[in-house]
Amino acid sequence: MPPRALWASFELGRPLGAPNNAAFQREVLLAALNLLIRERGPVILEDFPKDDPNAEADLGWSDPVVLPDGGSLAEEVAAVKPAYETAIARTGRTTVGLTGMSMDETVEYINAIAEGRRPESPLEGYSSILGFRFAADDIKAFYLEAASGGGHPNSKQMVAWFWDQTIAGQTLIAIRSQLQASDRKAENVIGNLTLVPGVQVVRKQL
Repeated sequence: MPPRALWASFELGRPLGAPNNAAFQREVLLAALNLLIRERGPVILEDFPKDDPNAEADLGWSDPVVLPDGGSLAEEVAAVKPAYETAIARTGRTTVGLTGMSMDETVEYINAIAEGRRPESPLEGYSSILGFRFAADDIKAFYLEAASGGGHPNSKQMVAWFWDQTIAGQTLIAIRSQLQASDRKAENVIGNLTLVPGVQVVRKQL
């Protein structure tokens, strides 16, 4: 079969566009599959003609919570939790749970890393810092799922809230700097490549 592809102008990580929009996602899939029955070629690269319907910001959306200066990560997680529970009650699913720890335990683990300690990994066979990588993914998912609990914010609104306004986001940014300065290669890799998304590194000029 000659190469053929459908180009869509959606954000990275959203190959079908807007989440929870089955009709739109079906339209994208059918447009891609229809390329397989085209007779012309040998190579087909076609543009999908529509933008993600969630590309526009939801002006009615408000941040789940922003604590005043001086609050702790544990206090912020407790304040975000009701919005998270609302979101998973609506969808019936969550991506939180990579480490198997409760969110309170996740907070303790992340705080320990931020303080320069290396607690025992929650995952058998994984180093402390790899365990932290999964804990960081869990807390990011916790916050972003909470952000989706009210209204229909687009992903840019949600990630800007997380990285710009939350204690969790600022904690992970601080840990990133710590890991970048480490003399351990595994810590450098996580700090440089996986902890803070590249688009946020560029946007915030980290």
